[in-house]
Amino acid sequence: MNVYQLKEELIEYAKSIGVDKIGFTTADTFDSLKDRLILQESLGYLSGFEEPDIEKRSDANAAFAESEINRGHCTCLSFENEGCAKKHAN
Repeated sequence: MNVYQLKEELIEYAKSIGVDKIGFTTADTFDSLKDRLILQESLGYLSGFEEPDIEKRSDANAAFAESEINRGHCTCLSFENEGCAKKHAN
């Protein structure tokens, strides 16, 4: 199964269980997002519903630090990597 087929199947499954929107991204750090989040926090624009740890909101490795992904079960966070997608398809 290729990465694009896997994404399409995930999207279709999500729709079938009532998920209206689903997206995919890399596990790269979002430095520009981090800067914007810091600015929003300094201006008092936070609602209180968001994750308070800006590192977790802008860095997938920080967000999933305690997950199985980072405990050795998986060394790749991104299905953009064809090798990773093949590894998980089995």
